[in-house]
Amino acid sequence: MSAKTSTVPDESNLLLPAVIDLRAQEDPDKLFCVLLKSADVQDGLDYVSYSDYANAVNRCSWWLEGKLGKGDGRNMKTIGYFGPPDIRQTIVALAVSKINHKALLLSPRNSVEGIVELLDVCDCHSLLFAQDIQAITPLVNNISSRRNLQVLPFEAVTHWLDSAKVPRYTFDATLEKDASRPFAILHTSGSTGFPEPAIYTFGAMASYRTFLEPQEVIAGAKRTMVDLWKNKVTYVAFPTSHMVGFLCGTAFNVYWGMTPIFGPGTVIPTPKLAASIHQLDICKSTVLPVSVLEPLTRVPEYLEGLRSLDLTIWCGSPFSSSAVPEKIRSLVTINAGYGATEAGPFVTQVESQDDYEYMSFSPLMGARFQQYTDDLYEMIIDKKVELNGAQHIFCAFPELNEWHSKDLFSKHPTKPDLWRYEGRTDDILVLSTGANINPLSMEGVLMTHPKVVSALLTGERKPETAWLIEVCDPPQNVEDRQSLIEELWSTIEKANDEAHVRIEAKVKRSNIIFVTKEKPMSRAAKGSVQRKATIRAYREELDALYDN
Repeated sequence: MSAKTSTVPDESNLLLPAVIDLRAQEDPDKLFCVLLKSADVQDGLDYVSYSDYANAVNRCSWWLEGKLGKGDGRNMKTIGYFGPPDIRQTIVALAVSKINHKALLLSPRNSVEGIVELLDVCDCHSLLFAQDIQAITPLVNNISSRRNLQVLPFEAVTHWLDSAKVPRYTFDATLEKDASRPFAILHTSGSTGFPEPAIYTFGAMASYRTFLEPQEVIAGAKRTMVDLWKNKVTYVAFPTSHMVGFLCGTAFNVYWGMTPIFGPGTVIPTPKLAASIHQLDICKSTVLPVSVLEPLTRVPEYLEGLRSLDLTIWCGSPFSSSAVPEKIRSLVTINAGYGATEAGPFVTQVESQDDYEYMSFSPLMGARFQQYTDDLYEMIIDKKVELNGAQHIFCAFPELNEWHSKDLFSKHPTKPDLWRYEGRTDDILVLSTGANINPLSMEGVLMTHPKVVSALLTGERKPETAWLIEVCDPPQNVEDRQSLIEELWSTIEKANDEAHVRIEAKVKRSNIIFVTKEKPMSRAAKGSVQRKATIRAYREELDALYDN
């Protein structure tokens, strides 16, 4: 009798678009993602199966081939997409890759200048735009007036998810031959200048499979955060043009079974929206930026709603106070998500909930920590032969032997190999006195005041520091300003105490500027404040302050 052959399809050499097609064939009704019909959960949900989603990608692939032609897989064009951060971002990325080109996913939060710069750098001459969003049309007209572009209107989500079946669009590229092939281009937030492109290769996307079984790569490696994240329906409060939202809608979903719930792309996530989604029976975990999670905890019913979840994942900046995550972890398991647009997520090991503020990095990372200041260390990732195919950053930049993250960490006071994120090398203020000041701890203290929305400590190359403060209700005259400073002063003094022996880091009453409603702080897609862009916007006011 002949040996029985396996009927389980082998996905190991398939690239992401082909894996999705295969899943749609083998298990067509398996849930791929959940979409809110509106910002009100009472309006209902759309449940998108693998069959639905694969059909949408194939429909888009056939349409794109008709408009732009199919490439040979070597001379790949860059096809831009400009629209709200909804599921179309991932559909476009997959469909463009199927016609042997690469997609550039543009965040609508970028300035026109930032978008034109990205189009130039990425040599992009074709731009798809969401035709159902009226506000986008004048922006596209402005962009196309500055760069010669083939501009194509792109249909609404409902068009691509139409139930009428289309033929499968064949995609024959393999991991063995095409690991270095570009899949899509995301971009940084532009917090330190123009946004910069980040190319995601198919090899980088496949690297996330190694997070599931790290011991198969390195003997004795501990289980990773993926053990907490996998096989859960998860609300994702990040745009699909952002690294977190994009990967949750593609690789994390397909490889880890982390099925995303996405809100409407035209609505910025709020604590109220997040809390309403958490109440859905299908929702088992949530991924929130601190800018949403922290204010959510201030509303008792929203905070209590976390109890129904299995896991809360926080990303972005540190919490303003340890009291915030303490409240959360009394109700639900809490886990930090950490990464970089150009390098993807950094794989951490599962540690005790007592050490929620700290991260233990898996040996899959190849990370080491190099002293930067007296008590801060920069994380550097070293290329290692034994980690070939597991390190996202070297899939994207194979010419590098090490990559400097520019992220700064402090050591756990007693436990080895535990690191707490403290900020960026870009955040460190170097005063004209030569003092190095980490502003984040002082900013965190000031933001504990209920009237403070955001705060930035400034003073680069100046003899002393100053505050840029964003409050709920900005003062309208000198009297209001003095009254507000008086109200905030005890908290400002507590922040000054964080400066310890650095006298020049302590802010005087005269060195305070309140941000106006007409010129709010610049923010990235994930909600974090763009430090350099905000300081640049207030350069005139700061110069006047220091001149006086």
